[in-house]
This record gives sequence, C-alpha cells and structure tokens, in this order.
Amino acid sequence: MRISVLDFTGCVEKEDFFDRIIDALGLGVGYCGRNWSAIYDFSRTEIIPEKLEITGSSSLKGYLEVLYSRDLFRTLERIKEFYEKYNEVFDYEIID
Repeated sequence: MRISVLDFTGCVEKEDFFDRIIDALGLGVGYCGRNWSAIYDFSRTEIIPEKLEITGSSSLKGYLEVLYSRDLFRTLERIKEFYEKYNEVFDYEIID
C-alpha cells in the first residue's frame, strides 16, 4: 500500500497549506492549482497514494483551521468516493 504523510506542522500561509496537500497527494506543486476543484480534478487523473496520513493539524490556526476542518475532508471524501466507484482504494487517517 502506498502511504503518504500530509504534515501541517508549522504551516501558516494559505499557499503553503495547499502546496502541502498537493505534494502529499503527488499532484505536482506548481502544476496543480491551489484550490479544491483542481485538487479533486487532478486526483482523478494522477496516480495518488492509497492512504494519506494527516499530522500537524492541531497547529493550524484561523483561516487555515477553517479550510482544514470544513473543506479538506469534504474534498478527501469526494476523492474517496470516486475511487470506490472503480473498486480502487483511497483512504485517509488523522494521526494527531
């Protein structure tokens, strides 16, 4: 199983927040757009890890904490549902 770690430790900027997600999913930082639609679209056409382990989320503050709690999981669930339709695996787990 291919596992990738998404570490938010020390993340304070929106661009860095999205770059860390894009990097952990293997979507190409600088290539994939820094928004939820682009992340979802690219995740359907690129080879992504089968599992994403999320850590460092307790250090997120303000706007980044809102993006994390509201939008990240909505997008990850959409990706998971897409892969389930094709009997493929994508899952995520919060480590911290």
